[in-house]
Amino acid sequence: MNALVQFVRERLDYDEQLARWAEGQSPAWYASSASDEPNNPDRACVVNGKDESITGDTDAGYADHIRTHDPERTLLRVAADRSLVEAYADVADLDTDDPEPSFASGRAVGLGIAVRALAALHSGHRDYQSTWAPR
Repeated sequence: MNALVQFVRERLDYDEQLARWAEGQSPAWYASSASDEPNNPDRACVVNGKDESITGDTDAGYADHIRTHDPERTLLRVAADRSLVEAYADVADLDTDDPEPSFASGRAVGLGIAVRALAALHSGHRDYQSTWAPR
């Protein structure tokens, strides 16, 4: 198996595992007004579907950031990313810095660009290889 494909698959598996765990903790996450400042749009908290505060009072932007990374949205992102990786895995052995003018080689290079971008999100991981950096 191509090492780049394996690396990205492992990161996606990990993200999916965390999201599925969090998904079981609450049915939905949403931003809400902070309890001590209900009319202040600059303060918020992230609340799960059981109306239990997850983050406590925080800046509204921070709460929105956490809310947009809720388990449901993360699982959608993982599925989309995985579809790119699987399309690339079919032609990864054709990926090259010097593509031939054939359709398959062009497809491999194009998908390679996408998968390298996905891998770059995890460039701080100990298994990341600098040769996978986006071209």
